[in-house]
Amino acid sequence: MTTESNEFNVEVIDNKGADLYTELEPELKRLHEENITLLMATVDDEQIAHASYTPFAMIDGDYYIFIADIAYHTQHVKKRPIFDIMIVDDESKTRNIYARKRVTYQVEATEIAREEAAFEIGLAALTERAGKTVNVLREMGDFHLFKLTPLKGVLVTGFGKAFRLNPKDQSKTTHLTGIDGKGHGKGPGIPKQA
Repeated sequence: MTTESNEFNVEVIDNKGADLYTELEPELKRLHEENITLLMATVDDEQIAHASYTPFAMIDGDYYIFIADIAYHTQHVKKRPIFDIMIVDDESKTRNIYARKRVTYQVEATEIAREEAAFEIGLAALTERAGKTVNVLREMGDFHLFKLTPLKGVLVTGFGKAFRLNPKDQSKTTHLTGIDGKGHGKGPGIPKQA
């Protein structure tokens, strides 16, 4: 692995594959441990995007969420089970608001029926993370447990530090280097620095 500095004075990682994933794993773990909720980007019947959030628990690399029919996102998830989620650091924890640490995943949702053993396991994990309110919600018949399986993702840990993740094959983890490997480049009408 080699590193270099850039105009933002951040370390740029030049590495690929499983070794890179191993290097990123502590940051992924921290994001998941320090954040109890995830953001959801779902789409309605008119292809209009909707943003929402919900508490989550993780079991064996999958996310578990417990959401109600009354919420738009639940209807969207039932009709279009592939959507995006994001876990992002709190604004108060970031040194630069444009470089908040975050992970986004495209996920596929599978509903877990109440009679399945996985339902109790998922709710127990959610109760441990999000508290006893889960026990109240489980008594409401319109709440549904979904398992969200990550398909692909991107981890951003700062400027020049974005990484494509393949949850099924860690050897395919790559550092995103932008246009022709030169980062963001310069926008139209912006003179190059000498």
